[in-house]
Amino acid sequence: MNKKVFFALAVLVLVVLACTFTPVTNPTAQPTAGGGGNSQPIVPSSPSIPDATSRPTVSANTGISRILDYEADPIWGPTDLQRGFSPDPRVVGLGSDGIVDTSATNLACGFTTNAPTFAFNLSGGASEGFLRIYFVSSDAGMDATLIVHTPNQEWICKDNSSNGSGADPVIDIEYAASGKYAVWVGTQQSGASVLGMLNITQSAANTP
Repeated sequence: MNKKVFFALAVLVLVVLACTFTPVTNPTAQPTAGGGGNSQPIVPSSPSIPDATSRPTVSANTGISRILDYEADPIWGPTDLQRGFSPDPRVVGLGSDGIVDTSATNLACGFTTNAPTFAFNLSGGASEGFLRIYFVSSDAGMDATLIVHTPNQEWICKDNSSNGSGADPVIDIEYAASGKYAVWVGTQQSGASVLGMLNITQSAANTP
């Protein structure tokens, strides 16, 4: 074979090989957690789903507590009472507006506010004793109502006194447990305001 022809064929083969050959290169280094060459690349984490125990729970008496929030800060108070407190009765001047209709609950005790009108914490003593809560309106013509949520998760509603002392609402708790008592003062008239004195006593002799 002619040397010139052989040389031309050799050059052509080299050109073809050069066009089809793909060099192997190192991939671009990924950012690493530790900065070292052998560390694994950082992988973005997925948003975590809250554990069931960390989710807010719905309290008992859901239907009522959505309208009357006994965990909300009271409009008046709170205060702490030890069993055997003095003076007795403990008297608190306060007022309330008839904004929330309680007929949406099984209480149906007129109109009041979402947050408690007043709240107190009862403690002390070796046993549970008698407790009376009553409200005396400053307007004799006002038909006031009274609602109490007890530490035992019990709802109590009174429109008028049950002991024949008149229209002022009275709630008696024979065995009052220690803990938080949330109290709502209300009225039978929507949008009306009621002012008066809330009384807390340990004596059945104290009446409106």
